[in-house]
Amino acid sequence: AVAYFTDADSVTGTTSVNGFTYTTGTDTLQLLSVDDASPNIVLVNRDTGHTVGPSLKLWYDGTDTTDGNTIGSIYFDARDDGAAISTWADIKAYTDNVNAGAEYASLAWRVLSRNGTLTEGMRLKGHDTVNKVSLGIMTAAPAYTLDVVGDTQLSGNSQVIGTSLLSGNTTVEGTSLLSGNSI
Repeated sequence: AVAYFTDADSVTGTTSVNGFTYTTGTDTLQLLSVDDASPNIVLVNRDTGHTVGPSLKLWYDGTDTTDGNTIGSIYFDARDDGAAISTWADIKAYTDNVNAGAEYASLAWRVLSRNGTLTEGMRLKGHDTVNKVSLGIMTAAPAYTLDVVGDTQLSGNSQVIGTSLLSGNTTVEGTSLLSGNSI
């Protein structure tokens, strides 16, 4: 089913075409599916001979972009067993620096934790240094390429090349291989 609204401003009230609904004044296009075996949106690119598949663009076209703006979000909503609708997880993109020629951004993943609190669990953050990106686990401001706040468990082999700085309590069970300096 395909629906195409050529001029949403000309829609009066609610208009539905093949499961697509547009309501005047809401800037919302809703797809309604009652079949749990089918996806709601499928993007297909049949351009053979190229190596790029379909893409989805979330475009913030505001003229007042400032540092810290949320420029795109994906929400995962559902009802709980009491029929209350909650956001169970989301992914958000932020402008961290909008200065022309020095722009950088971050992407945050949040999940619902006990008592209905959305908690940021991971953030991928660009920096003002070219080609520098950090991944933070349980921190919104990662200072290192991988910055983990909280208890960490590594299973399997772990190899450190370079300088290893250990502070606090460190327990090693099995074999630990360190090459370079250990402080």
